[in-house]
Amino acid sequence: MKAIMTRRLLFAFTLILFASAISNAQQGARGQEPPIVRQDPKTLRRDAHGRPDLTGMWNIQYTPDISTAVPGGKIPFTPYGQQRWKDVDTAKDPTGFCLPVGPSRAFTSPFPVYFLQTPNVIGALFEYQTIWRMFYIGGKHPDDMGAYAAEFMGHSTAEWQGDILVVDTIGIAERSWLDTAGHEHSDKLHLTERFEKINDDTIQYTVTYEDPVFFSEPFSITRHMRRGAAKDRILPYTCTENNVDTDHLVPSKREQ
Repeated sequence: MKAIMTRRLLFAFTLILFASAISNAQQGARGQEPPIVRQDPKTLRRDAHGRPDLTGMWNIQYTPDISTAVPGGKIPFTPYGQQRWKDVDTAKDPTGFCLPVGPSRAFTSPFPVYFLQTPNVIGALFEYQTIWRMFYIGGKHPDDMGAYAAEFMGHSTAEWQGDILVVDTIGIAERSWLDTAGHEHSDKLHLTERFEKINDDTIQYTVTYEDPVFFSEPFSITRHMRRGAAKDRILPYTCTENNVDTDHLVPSKREQ
């Protein structure tokens, strides 16, 4: 009888340990991104011209504060840029007043983007503010930017460097922010973005910021976009309809 009881207790104890191990494994994996596995480039889905096909909906890696993605966690401010960062007032968030989000913040937001790819132009259609960007393949920036200097999304040219799409953007209106935290920029901002399809479900996005007014040297961040599910779609976004956000925007100057 004692032997039977001992075996039962041992069996019960083993079950408890096994259940505990499963629970710990599940808890350890919870909230973690699955590892990114680089796919053989020869097997990537491509368009009719042999370029990696970016067409489709992609979920952007939300980065409310780009400094958290900068190696070392510090943005190389100029003295002027540092002061502006100290003085930023989130009550003046441009998107709180339904102003266009700007090219950097569009790609660091928690909203998806849909790429439409053609040989000469690639369109990035953002759910955020129902706004878009156009990447002109083999295009040139106007000699006289003229009205483009006031464009919230700037003017973007692009080229394929092997399998990587490289986008060059200038002429960005200074009234947008780079992220939700309130990092600002001047109209001298120059963005260089690289879109590399790591596998058919992942795009590696690297953006380099250059702005001699706000930053003492260029710096870069790297994020990843994951392909949306087949059932997902871009949803409507209307900023001005029932916008009560402005009623809650109060001065919030950063503590010195």
